Amino acid sequence: MTAIWAVVLSGMACLAVTNIGQSLASSLLPSRPIVMKLRRTCIGCPNYTITLTSDGRLTYEGGEYTRVRGVHTFRIPPDVVLDMLADFTHPDFFELENVYPSPGVPWITMSLSIEMNDLSKSVLSEDRYGPAVLLALERKMDDLPAMRSLSGWTR
Repeated sequence: MTAIWAVVLSGMACLAVTNIGQSLASSLLPSRPIVMKLRRTCIGCPNYTITLTSDGRLTYEGGEYTRVRGVHTFRIPPDVVLDMLADFTHPDFFELENVYPSPGVPWITMSLSIEMNDLSKSVLSEDRYGPAVLLALERKMDDLPAMRSLSGWTR
């Protein structure tokens, strides 16, 4: 877990510090942007992917049953990125099971994942089964700027 926090803190420090030299800032960043992703597939309801990177890019990919289809990219403020990074890198997320299966036939499948250099974690939830920390993070990704209005997801 210490390695996770070292990578995250180095990336977060780079986002939070504004008046330092370029060489110092680039030395604090992970070698690749940190990628946080929510992918939702559903029978008869919005199918979409939301991707947030540590450099502030927020990408929406709308598929079947969404209000808006296609790929749309936005920029979001560093404080929003830091807030999401804190949730995705919290030990509770890394301790989640990899799959939370539905007791019946799954209608909705949701996947949350993070990729940080050589470290990654992905959690799959069927029919919104899973602990509160997982469902709260899912909701938080859906609540990022413009995401609900593009996807049409209302739950």
